[in-house]
Amino acid sequence: MKFIQSQHILFPKLLPALGLLILGVTPAPALEGWLGIHDPSTVIKCDGNYYVYGTGRGISVLTSSNGFSWQRGERVIDRIPESVKSFMPENDGQSVWAPDIIKLDGKFSLYYSSDNPTGPYKDEGLLWPDNEGGKGHNVTALVLPDGSYAVVVSETRPGDVFASKSLDGPWKQIGSIKVKAQPKWHASNVCPIIRPDGGFEIIGRSGDMLISTNGSLGPYVVQGQSIYPQISSLPQYNLEDPVIWYSGGLYHITVNCWSDRKAFLLTSPNGITDWTNRGLAYDPTKDFLRYSDGTVNHWNKIERPGIYMENGQVIYFTFAVIDVPKEQDRGNMLHGSKVIVAPFDGAALDRDLQNAAGMPSPPSPSAKHQ
Repeated sequence: MKFIQSQHILFPKLLPALGLLILGVTPAPALEGWLGIHDPSTVIKCDGNYYVYGTGRGISVLTSSNGFSWQRGERVIDRIPESVKSFMPENDGQSVWAPDIIKLDGKFSLYYSSDNPTGPYKDEGLLWPDNEGGKGHNVTALVLPDGSYAVVVSETRPGDVFASKSLDGPWKQIGSIKVKAQPKWHASNVCPIIRPDGGFEIIGRSGDMLISTNGSLGPYVVQGQSIYPQISSLPQYNLEDPVIWYSGGLYHITVNCWSDRKAFLLTSPNGITDWTNRGLAYDPTKDFLRYSDGTVNHWNKIERPGIYMENGQVIYFTFAVIDVPKEQDRGNMLHGSKVIVAPFDGAALDRDLQNAAGMPSPPSPSAKHQ
């Protein structure tokens, strides 16, 4: 298994919660509201309000009137200034990370770093070269509650989990996934997430849902039969590559029907039951992969979807693509499959689904910044 790294890692991430510690005799009130922010800055106070900034498109902001109850504010900038972007031509003009803020001579100065989730990436070699020669297939990564990282391997391995405190390694196998009452269970095309309630959930190739309340290794409990037969108008054949995430108050799954070369979007309010088919997620025959110069790409197959999230919403999809049928990809040809990264407006998806269901949208009030 090889690891290709950029400043942004193209795996689903859980955003660390903003923490505030007050020393004193009286216990501090509990934080409440919107607490998720990545790489939080120094907390500053201006005109009676508190602000904290974090990694995200256009620089993410949380605001508070009392330092305990927080809500999302408007992003700081629409685009990185051209004078800055000229040093990073590959940047999409919005991706910034790890900001911090200081006040000097009566003015606030906000500092940030910038890179591009689309790469370029650097091959860092095998993750676990001394464990079965680095063997891995159908891998999925996530951030664990303690801030360390995990990679789950299926198909060629039974559901082995590797963990590291750093994305640079070293990676150590911490065990294999266990399923209650199924001692011979073998992971197939699995995708794990951490639920809002802190539990771990897995969907497998066959559409079986498993939940653990005892950490990433389980034991997991199977939540009934496959969800696929319960979903109307969903093909019941050759489904694979499910990827699951939670955003906008709903659980989402995209699942690919490889023989039809189409993928579908499914949603559920609880991640276990009441799954709804929302229609096509993507179709290789449609003009949906566009470049800013108007170029449109058509790939024969688009498979193995993955997601990259910031601030609780999907902003990029990754896909494995090939421009000819797989059986026509022979040695010494240039058709080999590739990984592409496609920007995605997860905020719009969440908003549209909320509007369709009559759900209240997460608050995003305006905020003034100096």
